[in-house]
Amino acid sequence: MAVVVTFGITVIGWLATNDLLALLIAPVTYLVLFSLCARDSKILDVLQVASRKTPRTPNMHLWGTNSYGP
Repeated sequence: MAVVVTFGITVIGWLATNDLLALLIAPVTYLVLFSLCARDSKILDVLQVASRKTPRTPNMHLWGTNSYGP
């Protein structure tokens, strides 16, 4: 999964900027994901579930975090 994320970020960065320097994102992204996965092998699954289950709320700018009340 980390390879897919790295490839996706690199390709999107390259397509958005049309600059070959955007391809330098790949090694940095890979090193970050590798270090995260070295600490916890399920971290990508945890991040995926957390992003799906806790969406951004409209009043985040007011409270500085997700707040589901007024």
